[in-house]
Amino acid sequence: MIHSMAAFMRKHKVPILIPAVTIILCWTLLTDATEKTPGTLEYLELFSQCFELVQSRYLESTDPVILAEGAIEGMMLETSHYAALQPRSGSSGLIPPWGPVELGVIIGFHEPMIRVIDVLPGSIAESKGIQPGDTIIRINDQVTPFLPVDRAARMLTGQPGDSLEILTQSHLTLDINELTIEFQPVEAMEPVQGWSITEVDPVRIIRFAGDPGPDTAASLYDALTVQPDMPTILDLRHMNRGPVHVGIQLADLFIGDGVDILATCDTGNKILSTIPAGDGRALTNCPLAVIIDQTSSGPAETCAAALQAVNRATIIGDRSFGMAVQRETRMLSDEYNVVLVTGWFCMPDGRPIHPQGITPDMPVQLPIADDGDAYLDTALLQVSRSSIRT
Repeated sequence: MIHSMAAFMRKHKVPILIPAVTIILCWTLLTDATEKTPGTLEYLELFSQCFELVQSRYLESTDPVILAEGAIEGMMLETSHYAALQPRSGSSGLIPPWGPVELGVIIGFHEPMIRVIDVLPGSIAESKGIQPGDTIIRINDQVTPFLPVDRAARMLTGQPGDSLEILTQSHLTLDINELTIEFQPVEAMEPVQGWSITEVDPVRIIRFAGDPGPDTAASLYDALTVQPDMPTILDLRHMNRGPVHVGIQLADLFIGDGVDILATCDTGNKILSTIPAGDGRALTNCPLAVIIDQTSSGPAETCAAALQAVNRATIIGDRSFGMAVQRETRMLSDEYNVVLVTGWFCMPDGRPIHPQGITPDMPVQLPIADDGDAYLDTALLQVSRSSIRT
């Protein structure tokens, strides 16, 4: 069977993606996967037969790159909307490249559609009235239930002069809006990164912006040790980019070593592994509150969940988005990477974070008038009168 597939690929000049994937699959199957999953070689033969039939019998000519990418994307999508096939440079047959002009949204998957997590200030999306919580139903002629999040994000970028049609639904009014996006060059803005500290006596407020870098926890710890016992608020609203392990590192700053703070689980909430606190740093004597809202996802969720799991902080605000997934990137070939979801983050007792999100200890009832910051006011009141939570 493998010999016949190789002959077919040579005949049709199939690009490197298909041989690379086939070699990986066959090597795995021929070593030990066959014993674990009887019939897998037959399924690989089934794929080969279907591929050849489409190439030889379909009424129109087909691009083997698009067929291969579509098959792999379908395989990834069966596991998670956060799994992805990624060209390592430029564009490919099916998957579009990243454009230099962005719509300006952070997106994730909420059954059954692509949902807007956040809208970037000054972006095209903001000018079109798109808001966090809105659903993206269609991008051009592609409906979103069948889109990996990575490819949807790519489709929401473009070249200057390109246009894009999207269909959205407001989370507030449920109105359906058909929007035409014209990608025009925008004035370059310096990206805001990292964290900042402000004080509202006797409380310090830590806010985060952009993609928290790998040194965030270390640099923040150095600043906090100047007054280690000062009541503290972590404002994790709009913290939704960057690796989830940064959130775990932030939480670990405030938790004593030797306790489990998070776990990973499978889709049935069976725990796969536990994550203990243990970096040797622990600011355990400061009262602590955490603010989250529906834009909090990824690193914000792992941070808030870890602190909530050990009762170290009061979590204030709204239910978070629910995008705490463990992802692993593997190189398939010189041209492609594949991103696999290898676990969902959960509490140490198995309570899921993904995709439900984190339920706050203290929900915030927003006032009718948009006056002040009800989230921050609630957190200030809570942390200023809290006893130490260890």
